[in-house]
Amino acid sequence: MWTCYHLFFTLNYTIPTLDWALPDQLVFSTISALLRISNEHPAYGEQATLAIFSFVSQAIQKIHTSTCKSFSILQRSRLLKVILALDVLTQLMPALHGFYRSISSTSYCWSLSQWEALTVHLKSLCSSKTIERLNHLFVDILQKENADADTLRYVQTFVSRYVAQGRPLSGYFMVCCVLETEWTVLAQTLAPPGTLRSPVVEAAAANSAWLALTRNSAVEIDIESERTKEVLKNTIKHAMQCFTDLLLQIEEMDSEPSLDTYAWETMSESLVSLHAFY
Repeated sequence: MWTCYHLFFTLNYTIPTLDWALPDQLVFSTISALLRISNEHPAYGEQATLAIFSFVSQAIQKIHTSTCKSFSILQRSRLLKVILALDVLTQLMPALHGFYRSISSTSYCWSLSQWEALTVHLKSLCSSKTIERLNHLFVDILQKENADADTLRYVQTFVSRYVAQGRPLSGYFMVCCVLETEWTVLAQTLAPPGTLRSPVVEAAAANSAWLALTRNSAVEIDIESERTKEVLKNTIKHAMQCFTDLLLQIEEMDSEPSLDTYAWETMSESLVSLHAFY
């Protein structure tokens, strides 16, 4: 899957007729298609989900290995594999947003082992170091990568389009995406979708999963793996800690938190996550 995506990876621009950047829309369409195919042909489900998890893992790894160092044009031409802050902001972040949209929009009968695998992959994206790195991407592009005027205008336009859609590309926003992705998958594990042929609509899978959990009894799952139990406990702690930390910070503020922090949304997703676990 990564090879397919990489063909478009260098197309570093947005299309006026789309709400989202090209890497975002490409990942959304590809993963949604893989899940729909797996719904129709369950025999391919394991291969499809492994490809999705591999893509997510590689995207996160590229974020972790990205650099803020300044390179000349000649050095960049020789170091094609170097991932800069500009690449993270305009390619990797939109790609992960497209992944989040596809999972929350496409109904699928996930298994507990698949939820565990996905959670383990996403865990490192929520580390304080990574969140701080993602929150400072624009500053890094400006100060450490010495971006020219045209690049800065492009980045400002790029970011503004996402902000206008209520999706600031920040580390805080990624935490919210991770929380919703995890509980959407877990909710569909506990309450498998009644129909898998519904059209792919933004957040449709998440909304359906939430309603199913509030109206019906969850499927009883016998968890024998100690590792799975530990992942469940840690995820509960993480969701609870997110809510508590944000609540304390907001209580200490004299004004409403800024949009970039995505505080209210993350608190809401934390509560929904806790409901799904319990």
